[in-house]
Amino acid sequence: MIFNTITVLPFVTAVLGESHLCVPDNKSDQANAYTWSDQTAKCAETGHCAEACVVFVTSWSPGHIDQPAIDDLKSVMTQQIKKDGFTESTTVGHWYSTFGGFTTALPNQAIEEEFLAGIDAYLAGEDVQIPSSVYFRNSDSEGQEYITEAIWNA
Repeated sequence: MIFNTITVLPFVTAVLGESHLCVPDNKSDQANAYTWSDQTAKCAETGHCAEACVVFVTSWSPGHIDQPAIDDLKSVMTQQIKKDGFTESTTVGHWYSTFGGFTTALPNQAIEEEFLAGIDAYLAGEDVQIPSSVYFRNSDSEGQEYITEAIWNA
């Protein structure tokens, strides 16, 4: 499992051998910190997806992440993964989740396993802060990409 922080251009992921899903489109700037957990190996292990990446964007942080914030993040995203419809959203605690891009539903809801593995990898880091947003990006064997995102509402 690869775990990195980046504040440079997306082409770096190609050089590092990372999934192209690990840097959000149009989000490569110096104002935000990007940390990701590439879960493509987990996809190969489970067969749930072709690629997956959990991206944590920190432009501001309300502080160190605590257990309630972790539990709420896991809950909001796993609930959203099970929904169907572009306008569907979920709120748990301070977290608000919705589908991003052109995603209206995830074809394989068992993919929450890859998301949870990405969260666990993030939490294993040092001085972990509550991210301002989290993107769960994944693709199927045909290259169709799916995005589920969560935003921290203070």
